Amino acid sequence: MGRHLGAAGHNSVGLDRLALFPEPVTIAAGESEILDVLVKHQGDADAFGWNNEAYLSGWRPPHYPLAPGAYRIDVEILSVSASDQRRAFEAHVGATIEDASLKPL
Repeated sequence: MGRHLGAAGHNSVGLDRLALFPEPVTIAAGESEILDVLVKHQGDADAFGWNNEAYLSGWRPPHYPLAPGAYRIDVEILSVSASDQRRAFEAHVGATIEDASLKPL
């Protein structure tokens, strides 16, 4: 849930590169950034956990299906120069995109 950056317009070589060497995201202290954690496609019952494999599998990583239901998602941000951050979220996967949601715990 969020936005997708980086893959639009890439050919298969570009997608392979993104899967193996994703573009880093710099988040300055005090700033925020939307991070992708799952993807839900219109017409699919399942959502999929987001990771680098999504670039190579039609945005549906085969090892990370999420059937309709509620899930806890733990996000950890590692920092080079500040303290690491951890946050927990509840994801709800519904039958449609409109029924999918993500909220902090």
